[in-house]
Amino acid sequence: MGFTPKITHCSGGYPASAPITIKVLGFSTYILTYTYAFGTHSLSLTLLKTHPEECPKYPTLQTLSCNIGAGPVGALIAYQLARYGCRPLLIEQEDKTLSNPYGRACTLWPRTIELLDQLDLAERLLQTGVVTRTGLHFYEGRRVKGGLMYGSRMDKLGDTFFKFALHLRQKLTEDEFTAAFQEYGFNLHMRHAIESYALDEVAIDEYPIRVQIKDLTHDHVVQVKTRYLIGADGGKSTVRKLAKIPFDGEYTKNRWIRMDAKVKTNMPNPRCLNSIDSRSHGQILWCPTDNGLTRIGYVFSQTLLEKYGGVEGVTREVAMEEAKKAIEPFELEFEDMQWFTIYGIGQRIARSFSDVGNGVFLAGDACHTHSSGSAQGLNTGIHDAVNLAWKLALRIHGIAKGSLLASYDEERRSVVQQVIDNDKTISTLISGEYPPRFQGRTESIRDILTEWFDDMNMQAFTLGLGISYPSNAINREVNGPSRATLNPGERGPDVYLTSIGTGDPIRLQKVLKNDAKFSVVIFAGNPSHTCSAYSVFTGALPPFIQSFPARAFKWFTITSVSGNGGQEVLGMTPIGKVYFDENVKAHEIYGVDIQKGAVVVFRPDGWVGTVVELNERGFEGEAGTTMLTFAGFVALALSIASVSAQQTVPAWGQCGGIGYNGPTTCVSGWTCVKQNDYYSQCLQGTATSSTTLPPSTTAGTSTTAGPSTTAAPPASTGFVKTSGQRFTLNGSKFTVVGSNSYWVGLSGLSTTDMNKAFADIAATGATVVRTWGFNEVTNSPGVPYYQRWSGSTPTVNTGADGLQNFDKVVAAAKANGIRLIVALTNNWADYGGMDVYVNQIVGNGQPHDLFYTNAKVISAFKNYINTFVSRYKNEPTIMAWELANEPRCKGSTGTTSGTCTTATITKWATDISAYIKSIDSNHLVALGDEGFFNKPGSASYPYQGSEGIDFDANLKISTLDFATAHAKSWGESANPTNWGAQWITDHAASQKAANKPVILEEFGVTNSQSSTYTTWLSTVASWVYVEHWPEDQR
Repeated sequence: MGFTPKITHCSGGYPASAPITIKVLGFSTYILTYTYAFGTHSLSLTLLKTHPEECPKYPTLQTLSCNIGAGPVGALIAYQLARYGCRPLLIEQEDKTLSNPYGRACTLWPRTIELLDQLDLAERLLQTGVVTRTGLHFYEGRRVKGGLMYGSRMDKLGDTFFKFALHLRQKLTEDEFTAAFQEYGFNLHMRHAIESYALDEVAIDEYPIRVQIKDLTHDHVVQVKTRYLIGADGGKSTVRKLAKIPFDGEYTKNRWIRMDAKVKTNMPNPRCLNSIDSRSHGQILWCPTDNGLTRIGYVFSQTLLEKYGGVEGVTREVAMEEAKKAIEPFELEFEDMQWFTIYGIGQRIARSFSDVGNGVFLAGDACHTHSSGSAQGLNTGIHDAVNLAWKLALRIHGIAKGSLLASYDEERRSVVQQVIDNDKTISTLISGEYPPRFQGRTESIRDILTEWFDDMNMQAFTLGLGISYPSNAINREVNGPSRATLNPGERGPDVYLTSIGTGDPIRLQKVLKNDAKFSVVIFAGNPSHTCSAYSVFTGALPPFIQSFPARAFKWFTITSVSGNGGQEVLGMTPIGKVYFDENVKAHEIYGVDIQKGAVVVFRPDGWVGTVVELNERGFEGEAGTTMLTFAGFVALALSIASVSAQQTVPAWGQCGGIGYNGPTTCVSGWTCVKQNDYYSQCLQGTATSSTTLPPSTTAGTSTTAGPSTTAAPPASTGFVKTSGQRFTLNGSKFTVVGSNSYWVGLSGLSTTDMNKAFADIAATGATVVRTWGFNEVTNSPGVPYYQRWSGSTPTVNTGADGLQNFDKVVAAAKANGIRLIVALTNNWADYGGMDVYVNQIVGNGQPHDLFYTNAKVISAFKNYINTFVSRYKNEPTIMAWELANEPRCKGSTGTTSGTCTTATITKWATDISAYIKSIDSNHLVALGDEGFFNKPGSASYPYQGSEGIDFDANLKISTLDFATAHAKSWGESANPTNWGAQWITDHAASQKAANKPVILEEFGVTNSQSSTYTTWLSTVASWVYVEHWPEDQR
């Protein structure tokens, strides 16, 4: 029953002191607008039989992103989201106004400063901090090689203008990020803590996450509805705990001292980033920081702990006295010791950095902690923040598909794992002990630490300039000539360009500010050579540009010659802003021939997304197709929703096919052409068929093509078999060439996207795709999964987001003439894998290798195999089953029982492969390993058998039909090219000895890729065409 109260004013808003003015128009439902601590909100309320003067004290708030934790990482994420127009809510448990500035991180490396510069934040920090461009390392009072000297001449590791380290205490960095955030009109809400959150799976709005926030000042609980929940709330993260994401790792017995003080010393160059090797206190950190302070750090050994009666006996006086001893023979006088701490060393990493399906993400210390041995903590957290924010923004604005967000964990976790692995080595060496990787070495720890810090790859990674991301949908590699030497996933080097008119120099990274847009940069070279290609290429752009949101891309042209204007130099209207590369430095650094040009697409965070050829065919040919395929895929494919509203399909877009419900009319000048039953595409030019094709509504089996169309690939018939060292199909030779596409069934792709993915792969001449037939979960992830665990009980998901989804993968592969190699579990934590079985059945933290020996675990895995394999045992599209991806004694956690050997995994492989054969006699079976040999005493790690794999022994298992090998050089840094060639040759020899096929299933290196791959592939070709099957050479 509604009634008409007469209300003019009441109090009791949030907080209690905030007045609320209410106007009622005589209806039981009205709009209430008021202002309180979290901003202005409107609510629709229904008045029932309640006291008319009652006001809603604690309304439910709505925000696009609820950010928990306002340290530097949390504040930086919030700042970026505010900058991108995404309305963040920033919550902090502590009262930051009472925080002192002492301690925590104090060094930012060059790549981190570059990222902040592109966000207009670097200058703010530079005004406060201390810059160091060099550093000295001492031993027994003499200057020697080693230590932190990688902090000198930083430009030698990458083309950067930030050839220095920036030092200021973390609280000051945090304050600048918070101030920049507040300048967008938002507030930091202190003394508020998250209590819980839940996903409303039937929410009718775009705010499915319900978060309970406790107001610690007024002792009230506030309800927040949000689209995304970001946990940047430190190593003890409440968000991580609520999300039930394990925090794997351990602490060591080692302890270090860190202090901030004003000091006097006779050490040479004391305002440089210095280090000292001490016989008694490990490697000493000497770091100048803001306000005339110096950060001093040293190892507090077990001997010293015993001397002072444990941690409790370490007073300020003790810390200062031991610091004086640590830097001897130099002298040290303390004028003002403002802060010190003693802390334990350990490394921990979250098993996942996100729960994408539930909209939850972790960043910074919430998902990784480690020592300060190489100053990676805050730098790594800032990289997390920058990687995540633009992806969230594109999704929030409806530009990107939700699957883009999965790339955050994919990209950042692998980088952080390397940070963790490096830190284990560095912190152990600094503490005066030999880490496992250097056990058996006879050199002194000081010499080994010097060797470690001298490694150029380690230096580049530490400074951030060498960090790269793997190939994926936003780091797309191009087959064929790219006309540039830079690889997708690598950092885009910085270089000076020249502005039109004034001739002022401007840095490329300044041009490519991070505004959550992809930057398409056309390196036009010398227009006298490239004008035709530039004209054709840019002439085909308008329909593409018009088909996508304006905030998705920005465009630039760089020429190697200067003149009076862009149009004047190019001889035509340019695309985007024009800059001159007068000394050709930019073209040289990016490896672009000025007579041919190239197109480089930069991600918003400055990493390279793809590099394609600038050619006279415009968007024809493979490079052009890749350009538009990338653009259509950018941010894991730009949303078609914005295109559909125009009722036209953009260039190269889908316009028909089974299951397709979108528009069928192409943009002007483009024609809808049937590619197969599942896919019709807008192609340039005219065709004899109709310009539109209606979407098919029923599945058909005909593969006959209509006029001016491409015939669909034949359906899969017959099962792939082996004959000696060959694969065969229906008695004839079958060539296995293809790609890994593990994600195709697990990223929530539509049937259309699956078909497009397989069509693109098939267009390269591929015959086989390797993919995952597993995804173990313990909750609903929001993306397809195949088995869900409740305690120790697994349930196979046969629904639409389970095996029915994999049915679509098989159908899409079949429609495009592709065979599938399907792995049934994973050695690693991605998509669940072996550790989920062990954790759920045996217990969290139990040894990884129990997967191979525990009877209950083996039984559960066999039950899953029975369900999965039986479903497809008569489907010829499946070429083979792999028992696991890269099985080893150790998994992601690195835990083992200590009893796992090569015999353990060989026995398991024999048992499981025989079990599969008992269910399915049609398909081939392989182990899915990396091809490690078991030759104890070998100098090369992959030959030593230490990971539990004996390649030759496993080849002899009668129920394994073929073998696999991966080539990744595994730390063979001396000469990875020749090492890899020998690795391939050795596997070819094993193939011949066992008379079974071997597939080189994965390969990759991070440096010198072109020359390395040329050698490796030549080795493969030599074995296949020269030594074994010369009749196959064409």
